Amino acid sequence: MTKYIEEQIDELKMRKSGIVKNADKWVNMPVTIDIIDDGIKKLEDLDKSIDDGLQLVQQRRELARKEIEEQKKTIDQIDNFAFGLHKENPEKLNEYGLSAQSQKGAGGGSKNHSVPAKVVIDSIIDDYDGIGFIVQLSKTEGAEYYEVQRGRSDDPKTLVLAPPYPFLRTVKKLKFTDDDIVKGQRYFYCVRAVNRNGTGEWSEPLSRVQ
Repeated sequence: MTKYIEEQIDELKMRKSGIVKNADKWVNMPVTIDIIDDGIKKLEDLDKSIDDGLQLVQQRRELARKEIEEQKKTIDQIDNFAFGLHKENPEKLNEYGLSAQSQKGAGGGSKNHSVPAKVVIDSIIDDYDGIGFIVQLSKTEGAEYYEVQRGRSDDPKTLVLAPPYPFLRTVKKLKFTDDDIVKGQRYFYCVRAVNRNGTGEWSEPLSRVQ
């Protein structure tokens, strides 16, 4: 559950508890238990819609990657034919956005598409204000940006939580902060690097409890 929504729900539940314990004082008051329950349900529904939206974004990203891989095959086919048709005329290759130097080998062929290396999460430490985590990544060859997944266990003693986890965010820097956490729960992070040629392997999970 999103932290700020969870905190508001907890506040409403506490107020509801006080009203229930002092029900005789709240007769004919404009705020009723039904109003509070309705507010809690609306927040819970909104939180679910946020989670569903994040899942949908992740699904769309995966579809986009698959389509990119298919289109790369088409580009490679075009390149192969272009190098064969214009091998004696480098100027013609420029019309395709190619150059003689980009040809692989004397017989033509596809360009080298290199995906990023596997990410390593160096460390997870508490944020300096005591709320949230700072996640530090190692420098990853070929990375243009990073995708982050985050899992959660209510039991802080849980040391293993198998990925994949829900999509959290994309980042460009090797260090990022996650403030949307609940103390006493264990959080697991997996990260992978992405560039225009594809995605690297997911890192090994690393976890921490605050």
